Amino acid sequence: MRLRSIVLVVVAFVAGSMAAQAAPFPGWERQTENGALGLMSPEDRGRHRVALIVPPPEAVTGDVNVWFDQGMDAFQGGVVKAMTKRSGIKRAQDLLVQTSHVERDDGTGIDLLLAAYPVGAKRYQLIAMIYPSVITDSDARVVYALDFIAAAYRARFAMTNAARFDETAPAVRSVTTVSREKTPPPPGAAPVPAPQQPAGQGRCRKPVWGLRVSPWCQPSGICNDLVIKGYEDC
Repeated sequence: MRLRSIVLVVVAFVAGSMAAQAAPFPGWERQTENGALGLMSPEDRGRHRVALIVPPPEAVTGDVNVWFDQGMDAFQGGVVKAMTKRSGIKRAQDLLVQTSHVERDDGTGIDLLLAAYPVGAKRYQLIAMIYPSVITDSDARVVYALDFIAAAYRARFAMTNAARFDETAPAVRSVTTVSREKTPPPPGAAPVPAPQQPAGQGRCRKPVWGLRVSPWCQPSGICNDLVIKGYEDC
């Protein structure tokens, strides 16, 4: 996997020291390594950053869950760690999500998220996010990155050319659900109902999915499931 090399490049940034459509990730730095794209957010007052890593799609010939677990292994391989907690793989539709919390040898906490979805021809697109745990999961930079992951999944975006990312990446819109109360989600919460079409109009409508941020979700505050935020035309 190409993931480990780009993780090694961006860890130093996050650990603390675009056309008719606007380019995504305004103000974020871009860096490429072995065809993978690393996006580093602006610093906060503590000089902490959020990083998003988008490698080219990979062909998967065996068990996709094994491949995805190996991706998390490679992702964590770029962080010197003393202890790791992983959420395990969650499949929501055909999106795979896994979160992890790493305690580094120097005591720094790092939160990780890995997502993957099929883009055709038995290829999967990985997207990885890494940020120090002192950054809250409801931070605008984290939420924006989650909104991008949802948009990329919805569009089946495949990052085949890092130099053209700003031209080819999908538009980002706000779909992430943020909760700041550490209470369990209500049981059996009903999804947003699909809008009814007038009789005789058989127009296709598909759900728009978003990720959730909640203190209830462990080991990180990012929940590894999807929430229907609305519907759009097919």
